[in-house]
Amino acid sequence: DIDVYAVRTARNRIIILRNDHKVAMDVIEEKLHQIHSEAKKRNQKSEGNLAASVVDASKAFLEVQEVTAGSPASYAGFLEGDFIVEFGSLNKDNFRSYSNIVMIVQNSQDKSLRVVLLRDGHVHSLSLTPKVWSGPGLLGCRLVHKQ
Repeated sequence: DIDVYAVRTARNRIIILRNDHKVAMDVIEEKLHQIHSEAKKRNQKSEGNLAASVVDASKAFLEVQEVTAGSPASYAGFLEGDFIVEFGSLNKDNFRSYSNIVMIVQNSQDKSLRVVLLRDGHVHSLSLTPKVWSGPGLLGCRLVHKQ
């Protein structure tokens, strides 16, 4: 015996929950768009301020020691001897180990990653896109922790 009333009640409850879920997801999507657009505006403002600011070498936490021609790093404009001040969300204060870099690079594969570096006493903001290329790794450069 099938309890038709129970089946109809259960189906109705599922439909109501599905509609509530859809409304909640729409609200979340709208808020995410709002958050990301505000963050993008802040980044554009901070990039303008960054170019005008003076950064000393003590803020750098990584040094670029080798850049392979034709690699994503070379296309982004990395040069040997550059000192990295920010690598995505990493900086001197929150860098713990190379695993931090590996995680950011893997999560940013085929996506633009902002890198702020110090070259000849001048601050440069580069856009690096980690991706599979003909060489090993996703970057094509060797980064060494600057003590």
